[in-house]
Amino acid sequence: MTAKIKAQNNKFFDHAITKLKENDFKLTKSRIDILTTLSKHEQALSPYQIQDILKETGKNYSAITIYRVLETFMSIDIIHKVHSINSYMKCVHDHDHSHSLLVCKSCHSVEAIERERKDMPQVEGFVVKEVVDEIVGLCKACDIED
Repeated sequence: MTAKIKAQNNKFFDHAITKLKENDFKLTKSRIDILTTLSKHEQALSPYQIQDILKETGKNYSAITIYRVLETFMSIDIIHKVHSINSYMKCVHDHDHSHSLLVCKSCHSVEAIERERKDMPQVEGFVVKEVVDEIVGLCKACDIED
């Protein structure tokens, strides 16, 4: 498995492996396979798209396994969930900032843009775990077609 990891030679992949190790997560076959799939794609992918891509290479994982791996990746900030299209995308930015996600409602392309980190809202009796910041519209290519 180590040879496969080194063979990736991908900034996102290398960063993700480092983050997994730093957080004491094992480098399981499913994590490596799903990480490899995400690292090879620029667009956001749904768990079922990931499952189909892996099936094409002879690797069969249940949807629940893929969802669990994605949750692990989200917990260490190496991917973003794109709620509006139920997909996930790799995070290629440093993690000392926040993102806004620009989501095209036509082609479902997603772009993460950096913004200044906002303080998490403080609500008595409620623990905020995530603030979703998605801006839905049309990308340049789809706006021209419209």
